[in-house]
Amino acid sequence: MASKRRPQAVILGLVLLAASPVGAQPGGDTSDVAASQREQARGYMDLGRRRLGEKRYDDALEAFQAADAIMKVPVTALAVAETLAAKDQLILARDRMLTIARSEPVTNNGVEPAPFTRARERAGTLARELAVRIPSVRVEVLDEDGNDITDEATVKIGGRAIDDAQRGLPQRIDPGEVEVTALVDDRVILPRTVDVEESEHHVVSLIAVRPGGPTGASVHPFVWAGVATVAVGGIFGGAFGGAALSKSASLDGRCNDGLCPGPSAQGEIDNMNLFATLSTVGFAVAAAGAALGAVGVVFTLQQDAPSETALVLGPTGGALRLRF
Repeated sequence: MASKRRPQAVILGLVLLAASPVGAQPGGDTSDVAASQREQARGYMDLGRRRLGEKRYDDALEAFQAADAIMKVPVTALAVAETLAAKDQLILARDRMLTIARSEPVTNNGVEPAPFTRARERAGTLARELAVRIPSVRVEVLDEDGNDITDEATVKIGGRAIDDAQRGLPQRIDPGEVEVTALVDDRVILPRTVDVEESEHHVVSLIAVRPGGPTGASVHPFVWAGVATVAVGGIFGGAFGGAALSKSASLDGRCNDGLCPGPSAQGEIDNMNLFATLSTVGFAVAAAGAALGAVGVVFTLQQDAPSETALVLGPTGGALRLRF
């Protein structure tokens, strides 16, 4: 799930862009860029700001990247980095911001324009803020007895394999849903999907079991009760349903236009209706048993599911969250 935080910082940062001169390569002179190119870059920046205001983040990023490809100055690079952060690509955004903050001054006739200096300083400040916002996931792989066998596992987070030297260590990732998988020889491990929000630090436990071995939890009694109820209700409903059909077939041969002669016929009609009612009751019981069994399956899966721990850190404190 994407983070709920959105780029107020981006909007504020773009105040720098509106009044900023444009330039050339870092360390160069802005006169190296032709006036027509600078005007083209200004147009891209204006387009990016409009798209950002419309929350069209992909389109805004495309426009800012086009401007930065021409100018390659801190202001345009910062617009790209802040838009990446707005798209929850926090890791890439922070990397770009650190690059901007550490870059050499971009001069215009030997003097760096003040907006370029402010952009580099702002990039350093935002990079420090993003360091706190970037979440992490640590994966541990346990056997049936709870022993840690992470060192024997091949672990992937979001499809990316974790290096052997990093197994068991926190992995910094972007916010959102991420699939966690692991592979151990001769064992079965179910993948997990983790919903990671900004500033959260998750510990995800995966259980590795041998095929046919214990799963760590028994089948919930509701499952067996549901199976038994379905069986009894089905037999009951089927038996009386068959009896009702037999009575109906017998009466069809003696009745004409719904009229059945003889006092015995009315008794058979009453029996047929009774059998039909009992059949309906039997099948209703079977349906209730199926629902009970489904509830039991849900409870069983909850017992089998490994736990997940998330530590949430923020500027005002932290909290520990457990999921089962």
